[in-house]
This record gives sequence, structure tokens and C-alpha cells, in this order.
Amino acid sequence: MVSVSVVTLFTEGGNLVTLSGRQFVRQCGYSDVDGLYRDRRAEDLVAAGMLGVDAEHLSFVEALYRPKPEARGRVLRRMSAAFPESAAIYPTYRWHASKGTIAQSDLSTLKSASTALGRYNTSENVVALCPLGIGDHVDHVLTRTAVEAVFQPEQIIYYADQPYALHWPTSRWRYPDGSREPVEYRGDQIRKASILRTYATQVDALFPEGMPELSEFYYAYRR
Repeated sequence: MVSVSVVTLFTEGGNLVTLSGRQFVRQCGYSDVDGLYRDRRAEDLVAAGMLGVDAEHLSFVEALYRPKPEARGRVLRRMSAAFPESAAIYPTYRWHASKGTIAQSDLSTLKSASTALGRYNTSENVVALCPLGIGDHVDHVLTRTAVEAVFQPEQIIYYADQPYALHWPTSRWRYPDGSREPVEYRGDQIRKASILRTYATQVDALFPEGMPELSEFYYAYRR
């Protein structure tokens, strides 16, 4: 019997709230970070239940709310109270979190994420589905980098991140070296849309013009 777990690294909002962080919370229709991420975790569990798989949350803080490691110092704590961006690894979404580059001060997160994911690599038969990182959201890129650090290439199947894949030119997709031609899977679009709508905190912001039909694209290394 095949066991499937949907493992989400970044499931917390943290206490550092920048202007970009506040804007994101409001965009989702919330007034507080904790409430938003509590509901997002609950949505994961509902969606996983509909699919008949397990959902696991690894409790890492999302990029917009991650503080610099040195932000625990007294001086920087005082500065961050007045200007939170000074203590943030990724102070803004547009100019930092969406650039696809893992900051030097975020390498400790990458190391911890790799260690956490490594616990799932219990045998050579384990297969990891991993985002390509389309759209350059740093959390997607960090997730891919962590997966590549702990799984062998032949264990990894990459998927095209949605909804970024709808708008991001394929010339900017980061294909794995030596990958096969993509496998397209459409599946039951009505059922998929029903499951996606359980993510009430995100679906309107991600699909402002309504839910499109979403084909899935998968890439694997040549064997």
C-alpha cells in the first residue's frame, strides 16, 4: 500500500509584521497574522481529508515574516519595533520575497528545512514531489533546494507551481537538469476545483477572475 503525505514547510506567520506582511493579511481578508495561518493550516487538513492523504505542517515561518537571526539582539529589537523591515530577511514581497534568491541570512532556515525533510527519506523507494519554483517565490525556491539536498535525483518528481505557471513564461522555468519531457495530467477538473475552494483564505486572491481549468505538469530525471 502506498502512503502519501502532503508536507508543508511554511505554515506560520510569526511576530514580525512589515508593511508587505500587513498588506498580505488584508488581501486575504484578515486583520491578524495568527488567525490567517491558523485557518490556512485547517484548510490543509480539510483538503487532505478530501483526497484521502495525510497533511503535515513543519511550522517554519513564511518568508514575509521571517526575522534575521541577529534580530534577537537588543538594539535591533528596538529598531524593529519602529521599523520592522530592518529586522526582516525579506522586507518586501516585490523586491525581496519574489526574487527567487535565498538570502545569506536565511541559510539557517534552509539547513533546518533540509534536516526536517530528511526524516521522510526513509528508503530509496520514497518519491518526493517538489515545486519547480515557478514565480520565484523564495519559499518555493527554498523548498526545492531543501528537497534536492536530501533526496537523490531519481527520487524527485517536480511539479509546475500553480497559479504561477498560468502566467510565468516557460523560458523562465527552472527545469531540472536531464529531465524528461513533462507529463501532463488533467484529472477530474470539477473535483479539483471543489478541493481548491476549501482554501477560502487564498483562492480569491490567487484566481481573481474565477477558477480556470488547471492542467498539472510533472518533470522527472531521465533514468
